[in-house]
Amino acid sequence: ATSLGSMAFGPLVGGPCSNLTFLRLVRLLRITRVFRVAGLVKLQLSLQTFVIGFRALGWSLVLLTFFVLAASATMCQLVQANLKSTEMDGEIREWLFKRYGTFGRSFWTMFYVTQSGGWPNYVEPLVEHVSVWYAVF
Repeated sequence: ATSLGSMAFGPLVGGPCSNLTFLRLVRLLRITRVFRVAGLVKLQLSLQTFVIGFRALGWSLVLLTFFVLAASATMCQLVQANLKSTEMDGEIREWLFKRYGTFGRSFWTMFYVTQSGGWPNYVEPLVEHVSVWYAVF
């Protein structure tokens, strides 16, 4: 019986299971599994929602940039005839060129119009001095 007992329980007594650190490690792994299942599901769900929200924000910015590009190209083309006209006051033509004269200037102005609260500063002189139809745009 002694040789059978030493043969069956011998590796446990002198082996890695005799060390309590191994048993503590197994218990710690069980505890982390419980926390992963119970507590971190909400955290994981919150993180996924956060990532999906940023993905939607990115596509919204792409769409907004497309609209600003289209509006700035349209405004730049619409104003070109007024810039070449000699009937308009030179000061107004200079203001038009600074705001809508080139595609880059028009894009910068349309960015301000869509992103700031000061859009009347960029639209009102256009409507008053150039054409009332710009109010529709």
